[in-house]
Amino acid sequence: MRASHTKAKRRTATRATVSTTPMTDISFALLDAYQKGAPIEHIARQINLPAEWVEERIEAARLCLKLPRSYISAAF
Repeated sequence: MRASHTKAKRRTATRATVSTTPMTDISFALLDAYQKGAPIEHIARQINLPAEWVEERIEAARLCLKLPRSYISAAF
């Protein structure tokens, strides 16, 4: 494989991580429900996941809105 082809593949992979993923979509949906007043325990029961996990995803989405783009990949 040529070096230029390898570099192009790396750039494409990097760009792909900036787009939304299912985990990102879920996190922002959880944040939206929480901001509309749903308690974390209620959200967790509805999606059958631990409340701690739901709380972590909500916090990750909240931080994405506050932190510069370079920190987003660390949150997810």
